[in-house]
Amino acid sequence: MNEITPNSGDNPLTYLYINGYIKADFPTKGLKKEFERCCHCINTEGDKQQFLPLQVPSAAKQSTDEFNQQLYDLVSKAEYRYIARLMTWRFTNSYGHDIYNLIPTESQLPSMIAAIKPKKNKLAKPMVLVGYSKSAANGELPTVDVRRLTKVSPSSIIKSIKATMPNIDVDKLKLIVAEILSLSTNSGDNDQDRALNYILYQNLAIYSRSYELLYGDSTSGQSSANARLMNIQVLPFQSGDRHTVKVIFEYQSPQGGAQYWYSAVDVTDEYPFLLESFERFLPRY
Repeated sequence: MNEITPNSGDNPLTYLYINGYIKADFPTKGLKKEFERCCHCINTEGDKQQFLPLQVPSAAKQSTDEFNQQLYDLVSKAEYRYIARLMTWRFTNSYGHDIYNLIPTESQLPSMIAAIKPKKNKLAKPMVLVGYSKSAANGELPTVDVRRLTKVSPSSIIKSIKATMPNIDVDKLKLIVAEILSLSTNSGDNDQDRALNYILYQNLAIYSRSYELLYGDSTSGQSSANARLMNIQVLPFQSGDRHTVKVIFEYQSPQGGAQYWYSAVDVTDEYPFLLESFERFLPRY
C-alpha cells in the first residue's frame, strides 16, 4: 500500500498522536452484499460452502455489537481478509464522532480487525494512533496514513501501577485514571494535544504521583483526599531547534496551598518522547 510523505506538495501533512476507537463500514453496497454472501455460505459448523443455501434468511436488524461480532468472525479469517482491505476504516473519539479516515498498511490490518471485536463488558479498548494527517477538501474527514496502532487500556494502566504500589486503593485509582484520561478527547494534530495524549497513555508517573497527592501514602489508610487536582496547563516552547511541551498539573490542598508538577515532552518528530517524567514545577508570574 502506498504511503504518504510528510510536508509534500501544496497540501502539507501533520504529525498525529491520538487516542480513540476504530470502526469499519462498507463503502459500497456491492461489498456489503459480498460480506453477506460469505456469511450465508458458512454453515453452522463453520465450514465454508461454495454455493448459497437453498433458503437465504432475510436480513434482520442487527445491533452494532452483533454486526461487529459477525464482521470480526468473518474478516479475521485469512481467506476473507480481502473484504477488510476494501472496507472504510475510521477513527472516532470517545463520543463516537468520526474524526479521521484511516489508511492502514497490510501489517496493521490485523490490529484494525481486532479493534472492532466486541468486548464482553461492552467497553471498547481505546487505541493509540501514530501517523500523518492530511487535510481533505469539501468538508470530508482528514485522511491518516497509519504508522503505529496499539491498545493501551485504562485497566492496563491500573494493573501496571498496582504492580509497583501493591497496597493502593484500586477504586480510588480508577477514579483518578478516568478523570485524567478524559483529557484525551482532542484531535491530536498539534504539539499541545500530541504531548498531552502521549503522557496520558505512556507516563505512569502522573497517575501514581496524583494518587499520592490526592490520597496520601497508600499504606496510611486515609479515607479523605489530601489535595484536589484543580487545573492542567499545556505550554509549548522552543528549545533550540526542538519543539517541546510542558504539561503542568496544579493540585490544591484543603488549606488552599497550591503545588505544581509537570511532564515535558519533545514533539519535534513523528514519535514524541519524554524529557521529564513528572517533576515539581515553580510557576513564574
